[in-house]
Amino acid sequence: MTAKKNDADEKKNDAQNLTKYEPTPKQLKLLEAYLNPDIAASVTAVCKDADVSRTTYYEWMKDEAFCEWFWDEFNRHKTHIRAQLVKIGVRRAKEDHRYWADMMRRMDLLEGQLESGMKKAAEQVMGDLYDLMSINRDEG
Repeated sequence: MTAKKNDADEKKNDAQNLTKYEPTPKQLKLLEAYLNPDIAASVTAVCKDADVSRTTYYEWMKDEAFCEWFWDEFNRHKTHIRAQLVKIGVRRAKEDHRYWADMMRRMDLLEGQLESGMKKAAEQVMGDLYDLMSINRDEG
């Protein structure tokens, strides 16, 4: 038991001793361009918008600390974007459940459903949605 506790304490100390990655202004600009839905999803377009050369981009992508920071930030923003899409879906589903079902499918939240099974899946999602909306009305 003592060895396991020591290993856990050592890992905790290592994590505390790590310094937080501080991106440069250009790296922040690259992340912003990467997240911008108006910029084409290509290295060339993102680099052009961020005013970063493709060579620099690929050098940064070889840096483990940069990649960890970059993809952590990307995933954090992606989670926020998903939450916004769900809110839009809830609003739009009041008018047309197909919007909600299509959005859920595109976000891989109806993974494994066959296209022919989408109607049934949409009905299940709508049932869950109405339950959620009832809960929200009760809370408000």
